[in-house]
Amino acid sequence: MEIELVNLLKTKSCDPVVTLRVIGWDRDEWQDEQTAGLIRVCHRHRVKHLLLAYTELKVRTPYDMIEELGRMEGKCPFMPDLRSITVEGNGYSPVAEVMVFMMKSRVSKVTWILLSSFGDADIAHCTDILRRRGEYGTIADVPTLRNFMFYRQASANRGVAVRFRPDCDEYKEMVAKIRINRRAFLKCQKAIVVLIGLKKQRIDKTFSCLNHDMMRIVIDMVWETRGTKVWIK
Repeated sequence: MEIELVNLLKTKSCDPVVTLRVIGWDRDEWQDEQTAGLIRVCHRHRVKHLLLAYTELKVRTPYDMIEELGRMEGKCPFMPDLRSITVEGNGYSPVAEVMVFMMKSRVSKVTWILLSSFGDADIAHCTDILRRRGEYGTIADVPTLRNFMFYRQASANRGVAVRFRPDCDEYKEMVAKIRINRRAFLKCQKAIVVLIGLKKQRIDKTFSCLNHDMMRIVIDMVWETRGTKVWIK
């Protein structure tokens, strides 16, 4: 189910949202307060996929409502359900906002779609995005991230986006760090498989004193550590 931010703010329901579509984020009115407010919205409605969509229409996001949420006392909450972010860019790139969303969640996939393709200039644009990202945080700050992909418009088929791998050092460095995150995630998966085997077969006497319910708690606690730096060591 995909729902727009405007419609979501009009309802009092707290039902989980699969995909939240946000338009108007690229306007000058969008500030840190709106970003903080959007985080609270994602937390409250357990948003799984966040889409920062581009539109040529003069649509205004309800800035005042999310700014009011962003100004609430206390730290911005964590978004445990958020798994992916998709950005449609046609000029301004919300690098700072995306990094905040990444570091406040368990995002594993980021898809960046360049709506205007300028040939070789696309490499410079992607490089700028990756460099600016480093001003707000690095991939090391988001150990859950396992995919970061760029797409651009296919020149032969307008409206169709194709995978784009910019030939720059910043992209290669990011890919290398993401590989480390993937290996860490696999380590956690393998540990879970071993624990499940111990739970079922009772092979190791170390766990013989734990009943099935306790073993399940242990397994859940280990799984909660997925995507954390502890598995990278």
